[in-house]
Amino acid sequence: MADRAHGTKLLTSTLVETSSEFSDTKGQQSSKTKTWSSRASRLIPRSWRRVWHTRFSGWRGGALVSLILCTLVLVVNILLLIIAAAAWHPKNGIATAFTGNCEVAARQLTVAHLFINLFSSLLLGASNYCMQRLAAPTRGEIDAAHAQKRVLDIGIPSVSNLFLIAPLRAFLWLLLGLSSIPLHFVYAFSTVSAAEIGLKLRSYNSVIFGTTSANEVSFTKTGSLEVMESLKHDFWNRDLYANISSGECNQRYYAQLFSNYGSGWGLLNISSMSNTTSTMTTNSTTKTGFGYLDYDNDYLYCISEKINPRCQVQLSLTIMGVVIVANIIKIVVISTTLCGLDNQTIITIGDAIQSFLREPDPTTTHNCLLSMTNIHSRWQSTTDTSALRWRQYFRPYWHTSCSPQRWVWSILLTLAVAIPTAVLVSLSQLVRRLRTGSGWNAFGRVSIDNFLRLGLLNGNNSIIPAVLVVNSPQVLISFLYLFYNSLFTCMLVGSEWSQYAVKRATLRVTLPTIHQRSTHFLELPYRWSIPLLIAHILLHWTISQSIFLVRIAFYKDRQPTIADVDLMMNHWKPKFVIGKPPEDLRTVFNGIGYSDTALLTSLVIMLALIIVCRLTAAFRTYDIGLPVGGTNSAVISAACHVMYGDVKREDDGIDIAEKPLQWGVTIRGNAETVGHLCFSDRVVEEPEFNCLYAGDERSAGLKA
Repeated sequence: MADRAHGTKLLTSTLVETSSEFSDTKGQQSSKTKTWSSRASRLIPRSWRRVWHTRFSGWRGGALVSLILCTLVLVVNILLLIIAAAAWHPKNGIATAFTGNCEVAARQLTVAHLFINLFSSLLLGASNYCMQRLAAPTRGEIDAAHAQKRVLDIGIPSVSNLFLIAPLRAFLWLLLGLSSIPLHFVYAFSTVSAAEIGLKLRSYNSVIFGTTSANEVSFTKTGSLEVMESLKHDFWNRDLYANISSGECNQRYYAQLFSNYGSGWGLLNISSMSNTTSTMTTNSTTKTGFGYLDYDNDYLYCISEKINPRCQVQLSLTIMGVVIVANIIKIVVISTTLCGLDNQTIITIGDAIQSFLREPDPTTTHNCLLSMTNIHSRWQSTTDTSALRWRQYFRPYWHTSCSPQRWVWSILLTLAVAIPTAVLVSLSQLVRRLRTGSGWNAFGRVSIDNFLRLGLLNGNNSIIPAVLVVNSPQVLISFLYLFYNSLFTCMLVGSEWSQYAVKRATLRVTLPTIHQRSTHFLELPYRWSIPLLIAHILLHWTISQSIFLVRIAFYKDRQPTIADVDLMMNHWKPKFVIGKPPEDLRTVFNGIGYSDTALLTSLVIMLALIIVCRLTAAFRTYDIGLPVGGTNSAVISAACHVMYGDVKREDDGIDIAEKPLQWGVTIRGNAETVGHLCFSDRVVEEPEFNCLYAGDERSAGLKA
């Protein structure tokens, strides 16, 4: 007891010194406020500034920005829907924004994808911001949980908190999260038909060839007569037809699904002919008929028709309507969060420290060294009641602030995306090299080797189920972003927590007083959140270029026809039927295209994200001092039991939570006597290794 009294007197004697230090700090802070931003704020009318500080300070300012952002995107979506319905001649719920050159259409789609993913990612970030506010607990909810020896997360996105907070806020959180799914799941298809190729009307690369021993072509299939009639009259017109080699013929017609070439005719090398899928009849001297291009055929030469392919950029009005409804839900929920929820929640660790300093939590008394590693044994199960010594041998690594469950789930989700991507890229390259020897196909381009048929989704009305199939990876990428956002948030909140042990600082709170710091961010500082958001936008865009819906309407010789396409034994078999209008549903063919180049790029981005996160977690360290666990409500509570008389200062009437604080020794301990560690506005000492600090006098004899 004598040591405790001596320690109290020693630390109390430093009060005057600390007060002068605080005055100097205020002077430095006031000088820093005279920046260009503060001078610029004077241009705003005083009444407006008063309204802003009264109603939108702290987290409300970020929520207001989120609301404005959602509203602007909603206005853009509604204007786009009106224009599409009025000026783009919609048919079967699909409006055509552009018809023309395929290269121009491809560039428009690339730009559209960039903007779509930019807006969608910004809306996801705005939702995540407000979801953290909704999942943050009130002090009453924390006290109720601590009474049951349960903990809540502070300062980070949390799903576990939903089971311990008010049902209304949990419902709003869930609604806000569900409304984010359509943003990347179908929004990528709302300005281009099926998001990538859509209902692009392009010429199908059909191949018609025959063989004869007398250099005379004979055709027995009536479906090919019109094609060959054109070839017969224009054979020598080099503006209409090109003479190409056997290798180029195979490369052009097999590997590339769309090109600037139409029907083709190939003269087979009879001695090496291996067209097993043809319907030709055979005798001893001649072989005639209507055949299908086989990639291993050997041709003496090929004649290829030159055409002008036609492409369309389209928009699904149905999907746009879904996006608008989701956008409206976001605006309603964010508005309710901003204006309808008056209860004060604890969002940042500064909020938690302030609350526990003003109203200490009796369930964590004498546990000032409580951490994530000993919380179960010392607090939840109370199996360990001995006094605890301060023993930090090394600087804690950043990864220790994240629970093992967060690491496991983030790794599993990453592997769930990365492994199928790697397998698909490897198989695609293997097939392409075995068949044609060709290399990588470009972003957003489809070839026969990179095509999966959706036989059940033919017709203009099938766009929505097709969208659900090809955009399911976008949902996984959104979850991946949320998990890594949570990991970085945990680590950076832990860094903010540990710095209170080495330097004095004011609290960063969501509703600051004149002596406290405001928070411009709830989760990640901008220097971390902006690069993570950019990586997220880039990854979504590369995924949209990697896997996409292919909807094709077939044309022949600049006149529309119907094509019944069958994919059998990896060979294309077009059968032309003449005389039907192009609007007939049978003119549309649906499938999934994928680009191995874009898939590989997506895989590289994911691996880079993993490497950066793991290196950050494995090599960066916290300051020695505070126990690890700055996002745990019980750990924060245990560090806020100040020495008696420090909660209210009678001389100036200012709560110590409004002053610069530092964590350290307020009552000295040694090998026999239990001291105390906590936040204080006075000068504190660094804890001494192997000295007792946690536990009451009765447990001093039980030394851990």
